[in-house]
Amino acid sequence: MRKNRSGCLRWVIIAAAGAALLFVFRYELRLALLFMRSLLSGQAVEGMPGLAHSMKITLFITENALAAFFFVILVLYWAASSAFPVNDNRQVTQIMRRMISTALGRVTPFLLVRDGVLVGEVGRTSANVLLVDLNSAVVIERQNVGAARVGRPGLVFLRGGERLRDVVSLRNYFRTLKDVRGQTNEGIELSTNVYATFTLGQPSDVIQVAYVDEETAQNLRLLQIDGETRRIVAIRDELDPLDKDEIHTYAQSFLYYLEPNSQLEVGERSNVRPPYLIDDQRIFSAVYSQARDVIETDRSNRWTDMPALVAAEVFRNMIARFTLNEFYKPEDPASCPLLDEIKPEFERRICLLGMVSYQFVQRNDGAPPQIDQRVDHRNFRIAAVQELRGSKVLRERGIKVVQAGFSELNPTDPQVNQQRIENWRARWQKEADIIRADMDLEVSRIRNQARADRQSEMIEQLSSLMKSSAYTEEALSLRIFQILEEMAADPATRQFLPKDAFGLLKSLRLDLTAEKESSPKLLDQGAAEEKSK
Repeated sequence: MRKNRSGCLRWVIIAAAGAALLFVFRYELRLALLFMRSLLSGQAVEGMPGLAHSMKITLFITENALAAFFFVILVLYWAASSAFPVNDNRQVTQIMRRMISTALGRVTPFLLVRDGVLVGEVGRTSANVLLVDLNSAVVIERQNVGAARVGRPGLVFLRGGERLRDVVSLRNYFRTLKDVRGQTNEGIELSTNVYATFTLGQPSDVIQVAYVDEETAQNLRLLQIDGETRRIVAIRDELDPLDKDEIHTYAQSFLYYLEPNSQLEVGERSNVRPPYLIDDQRIFSAVYSQARDVIETDRSNRWTDMPALVAAEVFRNMIARFTLNEFYKPEDPASCPLLDEIKPEFERRICLLGMVSYQFVQRNDGAPPQIDQRVDHRNFRIAAVQELRGSKVLRERGIKVVQAGFSELNPTDPQVNQQRIENWRARWQKEADIIRADMDLEVSRIRNQARADRQSEMIEQLSSLMKSSAYTEEALSLRIFQILEEMAADPATRQFLPKDAFGLLKSLRLDLTAEKESSPKLLDQGAAEEKSK
């Protein structure tokens, strides 16, 4: 219904414009009709002007028609070049032809490509115009010929015999592979989710490499350089032999021919907003490369599936080098190799399998680079950026890996975690027992020392009392019992005595006072004499 209304409105507009032209040129058209009747009949027609006047009228109509035609062409050209994302005059001409066809009632279908996805179709199924946004590109191939081309953002016209092969996004792709399983060095099976972020629309990152000893391929190392200070942070051996051989060949040429220095390219080269890099060869490599699924042999994996599959294989190879406890080091709570070392190494290895460029550097004095050394033209020779071309699964497909990683490691056997807890508990219990034994030994030593100190104090007091002549024998006995009771009542001393020690001393004193009733008087008398002295 909507299509019919649109068609009716178009014809109403055309009819109104025609009626307006007929009204404006009614006199000239009437004379043209008379002239045509005169030519057909071969006789003069009443009201027919002279030949000169007729020629003027004909010329006037021709001039207006040509002016109207060129005006329409100018308006169409302006509209086509301004309202549509065209790149050259050829595309402008094609847009003008389709605008005229649409005005005459022939619908011109086209396809819309947004973020690497064919969003929808306008018109019939035989669409031959593509509207590609800034985040996408398309691959168009000519049937029965084998030739192909890349359609860039804007309007893309399909020529005769061409068809749409595929669409790609120039933004970052993100893929996750769930429940990836691998075994540790001790045979424990672990499960995790592996993910990768990758793209076709960014230039490859640049790594710096240098010799750390003799100038051989085996001695090439990757230098991690801080982007702000330009100082070497780390030196790692993460390049595979094929990449080392390729870099070594170039490095020898650079050193031999004494090529000029280049600027140091440090950090990631990425653009998260349009315009993106459009490399035809990388797009062709991605679209036309498919891997056969080893499980479902009748199905092929798209290029967007490859980074996650490669990351899963690297994950299996990496965890096979470690035992389960080496991931966490429970004996050192401040250290976590899984987060600090293993996951960063995993990400670097995945990135090196994709599109990577390199810069060879060498110290001017020929010595190997050192940690915390600044890389500049005063200290180093710096080669131009070169692209690694060694055969790698992702590199062959033009894929640059932006980020990669995996989630928490979970043993597939529930008893593994329980056994780990029991082992940790036993080890911690052993450590606690050792600490408790050391503390018990220290407490025993302190107690013995306190007991010895108290005994020395008691002996000193008793010796002082025995040497005194102010007391009689009975009073002296009572005084000794009194001193012993005072010491036994002291909490610091009482904890080292038997529970009934205080009661025993008290009963002995009472027995002694029962036999010697005068002992308190003698004791008081002796104490008074001692005080007077």
